[in-house]
Amino acid sequence: MLVIKHEVVDKDNNHLYNHFYWWCIGCNDVHIFANNHSPNYPGPDWEFDNNYESPTVNPSILTNQNYNGEPHPCHVFIKQGMIQYLSDSWHALAGQTVAMVELPDWV
Repeated sequence: MLVIKHEVVDKDNNHLYNHFYWWCIGCNDVHIFANNHSPNYPGPDWEFDNNYESPTVNPSILTNQNYNGEPHPCHVFIKQGMIQYLSDSWHALAGQTVAMVELPDWV
């Protein structure tokens, strides 16, 4: 069961970087982390152990989404295929650890 999808993205036509997609059970939505950003598109880089079935990602991932104009932060650690939702996450899974699930086919 694959819980992470990899895509190579080229935004500036001369530097490829990696997007990794995973399904967030708490937000009921896809989230992304990246690495190998271009100097023209700086951003945080995460370490990924290349295990697409039981991944570990470092450091924590903080996703900030807005629903109806209100912030909804989702803050997690991903360790060995488990999502540890930190207490500053907006949803009911804050403070809990759950297994990652397979990505929907449309991702």
